[in-house]
Amino acid sequence: MNEFNALLRNLKEFPDITMIGRLTILAQEMRKSSGTEIISAIVNYFGEVSSNNPTYRVPIIYAIDAILRSGKKQYVKPFSKLIAGIFEAAFVGGNDLDK
Repeated sequence: MNEFNALLRNLKEFPDITMIGRLTILAQEMRKSSGTEIISAIVNYFGEVSSNNPTYRVPIIYAIDAILRSGKKQYVKPFSKLIAGIFEAAFVGGNDLDK
């Protein structure tokens, strides 16, 4: 979980395909033991950057997308309850480049 959190917090203004790929692999590997913690870490970090560093929001959405597309159904249901709020927070008040 420490490696996942460290990678997530290094995801800054631009989507880094290597980091997103590693986050996706870690999420797949830890889905059974730490799936809930993975979701919480992403949602919490998104909340932090939404107010402090709004330009970091879009790369987090890319990471969520990659994790969901990895085919691991465990993440789909929990994120489906949160995704509308995440997208709204990401794009309301975001800059034109993010939109």
